[in-house]
Amino acid sequence: MSELATLFTEYGNETVSKLRQSFASKGVNASGRLSRSVESVVTETQNFTSLQVSMFEYGVTSEVGRGPTKNSGPGDLLRRIRQWIDDKGLNIPTNEKEGMAYAITKKIHREGTLQFQKTKATGKGSGAISDVVNEELIDDIISSVADNIVIETADAIQFNASNK
Repeated sequence: MSELATLFTEYGNETVSKLRQSFASKGVNASGRLSRSVESVVTETQNFTSLQVSMFEYGVTSEVGRGPTKNSGPGDLLRRIRQWIDDKGLNIPTNEKEGMAYAITKKIHREGTLQFQKTKATGKGSGAISDVVNEELIDDIISSVADNIVIETADAIQFNASNK
């Protein structure tokens, strides 16, 4: 593994850890599934090294919320809200959970989630993702990569000079 791949692996692991902490501290991780889905993958070929941090697609809703429904769908939201009620451990009689899930789903379909409304009003997301993955992180990675390239280039120049 190259020094660059090692550097990306360290950034990836740190980013995954910070995202998981952020989800927990911001209360957007009722079941823990979102946190467990966060992973980093470093891909390295002879001419290319990349870092990708990914998570379940719905992770973005932890940042900006979910807007009102524009078209009818297959009912996934109702199922997910029902699961969320169970994951939250809300003390609700089982026979009332379906009705509660339906009422929450209907309100989200009409108005969007509370986080969507906050984001729309303030122009700022929850920070669940953006407090971790932001311009500062990107600048830090770019700086570290540049430093790595300078060091590798200097080492190569010294190596070539000593072989003459």
